[in-house]
Amino acid sequence: MKRFNKYVLAALIILAAAILSCKPAIFKGITIKAKPELRLNLGSKDFSFEEFISEKKISEMAGNDPLLKNLFRYKKDANDNELKFMFHYPVTDLNFNMKTNIEDNLKQFKEGLSKTLENKEFTIPEINKTQSYEVDLSHIKDEINKAVTFPAFVAPIHEASGNAGITITRDLNLGSKFESLTFGSGATFDISTKIENASPDFKFNFTKIELLTESEENISSWSDNSIPVRLNIEDKKLYPKMKLRLTLNTSDGNPSHNGTILKVSTDISGPLKEATGLNLGTITQNITEQTIPVEGDFKEALIETGSIVITKSPDFSEYGWENIGLNFNINAEQDGGLNKALTVGDNNLNGTTINNNPVKIKGNVEFTINNATYKDVGDPKLNLAFTFKIQKFKYIKVKMPDTFNPVYTYEQPIPETLKEWVKEIYISKIDLTMDNQLPTDNDIGVTISSTAFGLSESTVTFPAGGKNTKTIQKNGFTFKPAAVDSGQIDMKTKITFPGGYDEGNKILTINNVEPGTPVSMGGELKLTIDWNSAKITPKTNNTLKGTFPKEGATDLSKIKEFTKGNMKFKDVNLYIYANSEILKGQNNKIKGKIYAEYTKEGASQSKYILGSADTGLSDIQFIEQLPDSFYNRDKTKPYTGKLPKASITKDISEILNAAPNDLKIKYEIKLEEIEITPNDLTNTSNQKMNLDLLLEIPLKINFDKDTDIFTITRNDSLSSISQAQGDPVNEVMNAVRNIKMHIEYENRTGLQLAAKVIFKNKGGTNILEKELKMLNGNNNLTLEINAEEAEKLKKQENLLTEFKIMLPKGDYTLTNGSSLKLKAHISSKLDINKEFKIF
Repeated sequence: MKRFNKYVLAALIILAAAILSCKPAIFKGITIKAKPELRLNLGSKDFSFEEFISEKKISEMAGNDPLLKNLFRYKKDANDNELKFMFHYPVTDLNFNMKTNIEDNLKQFKEGLSKTLENKEFTIPEINKTQSYEVDLSHIKDEINKAVTFPAFVAPIHEASGNAGITITRDLNLGSKFESLTFGSGATFDISTKIENASPDFKFNFTKIELLTESEENISSWSDNSIPVRLNIEDKKLYPKMKLRLTLNTSDGNPSHNGTILKVSTDISGPLKEATGLNLGTITQNITEQTIPVEGDFKEALIETGSIVITKSPDFSEYGWENIGLNFNINAEQDGGLNKALTVGDNNLNGTTINNNPVKIKGNVEFTINNATYKDVGDPKLNLAFTFKIQKFKYIKVKMPDTFNPVYTYEQPIPETLKEWVKEIYISKIDLTMDNQLPTDNDIGVTISSTAFGLSESTVTFPAGGKNTKTIQKNGFTFKPAAVDSGQIDMKTKITFPGGYDEGNKILTINNVEPGTPVSMGGELKLTIDWNSAKITPKTNNTLKGTFPKEGATDLSKIKEFTKGNMKFKDVNLYIYANSEILKGQNNKIKGKIYAEYTKEGASQSKYILGSADTGLSDIQFIEQLPDSFYNRDKTKPYTGKLPKASITKDISEILNAAPNDLKIKYEIKLEEIEITPNDLTNTSNQKMNLDLLLEIPLKINFDKDTDIFTITRNDSLSSISQAQGDPVNEVMNAVRNIKMHIEYENRTGLQLAAKVIFKNKGGTNILEKELKMLNGNNNLTLEINAEEAEKLKKQENLLTEFKIMLPKGDYTLTNGSSLKLKAHISSKLDINKEFKIF
């Protein structure tokens, strides 16, 4: 706070004393009670970062250095608000003439070579064949007959004269594999009988024989005394369990004779008409091997669409058969090829490999008979038909003639003039024409290779289905005449197929073949040589060496004064432009090395901008020339416009931040070879190479600690001038309650600044420090010093007040037009209650 605070109060006291002196007889003293607020303006300040860094300040640092004298402010476009500066240094020109002895030497490449390919045609026969087979079903009836047993039994007979009406009943078990059997026309249940061990004169005769169900219901009976005994069972059901009842009379014989027995056996005569409830399990019938021929001159094929369809007829329901199931175990095989299990129906062969050997079909049929019904239909048959059909092959492998050769080679001498003048020629194209009549998915590839041209397996593709012309190596390839030891232009072409070609066995793979459709290939292979550019090696005047600046060195030491040792530049780029009207837009390159030499902290430094100490020269690419607006710019204004991509871009922030006083940039640029076009040879108006160096310094900076950008200093004294007891000014100053600093500001820097107030004693020691953040835009700050802090300050003599605007440590990008406006004042509130003695 300024002395103004104390002096104003002192003036008030003197004024009061003057008033009292007019009437000395009345007053002996005066008491002052008041709470005044005192205000002291600290002033205002407008700050622009252009005061901090500008063309003028940079020019002062650069001095008269030629490398740094062409300084200007730079903007990429109208919306670019980043604050940045640029130096421009043009280097030199290199004149050369590429027309002499070049154009005439390249005329020979207008000629071409060609080769006719012999036509090849292939046809694969249609494959659509049907083979029939008949399965004999008579064995089913045989198995049913085997399942029926014909029981026999022995019954003892008592010999007694006149013994009539003897009845013998026995169970008959015909088996367990059926529920009923019905026989056809004329069928009989036959009974044979025989008496053994009887007395010589023993006689007997049957009067009735009955075939009964298990519950003794009559099925059939006999009583006509005919021999042999045959019971009619036509259309009558027989069951697994039945009974046979015999009624007979005996005569004569010896009643005391024992051991006479009657032997009875049974059988059935006649055709089986129906069986129900059959449970015969599985009956297997082999299928005689069937052979289906495969025609066609191919070694192997992958089926894309094809099948073997097996159909059977009739359905067993047509016979009245029930629950007689079929299971087929059938396999289709080829020697060295197809091997596939088949079932009745459509057997998909897609994705299956076959050859031209016959297809063999063999296996068996399993009949599953469980709770089945069988009816006799005379001569039942199961008819099978095997239809083998291929609509399309994914590929076929065909044996080609021994004369077939997909590789062709031809040569011609290299002209001597090319070897003498031209290092490299960029051949523009090779045109190939081919008639490809192969099916779809048989695009033919033609690969060209040449030792002389340095061309290895460059391929174009001819789609199937017609004649096409293709350009191989459309973007060109390189030919080095002097590097060809043979002195010959050699060209090797090779036809490739998507499925491949086995040269050793002469096997060609063709895709997507439909049997019966002819396929062919052939055409003309034409080589057209034409140059669109050439690489020339200048024999003299191809190296530039020098130093920037040409004499002395560049002194950057003043940067340290500006940065105060705690600011670092970032993204400082050096752009080098190598351009020429004759070469712009092409891929030509020059080689060079550029490096900086300077002293840092007493030690010599070498910093490579291009190339390196180890690898030597590096490529510099030709680029578009800088725009005319750049060369003709108004040097009093910032240059606005996007610059083209540079040949070389290098960050040299490290060098700039080192701030050497002896910086030298050394260069060596060598034009080893250049690329020209025929048009370049006809336009000789500008065959110069221009080099430009641009040094861009964007205001992207780093502060490694908090930095003040400006300071306002006041010599204030909030302490008493005199410490004598009773000093009225000192008494008044003791009434200070608080002190406030008020700051009104407009921050248009885009930066997060801070306001700092520091109170120091006469020895420079900080007594009190206050800091507040400053936001962007229009704002107010209030910094308050309370009574305790004010008391601390009052005890100091010759108090120094510093008001600083601080930039906290960190990374910043400064923009054009950055500004800060502020004004400040100090206010103090007092509480006075004091009697002053006048007399």
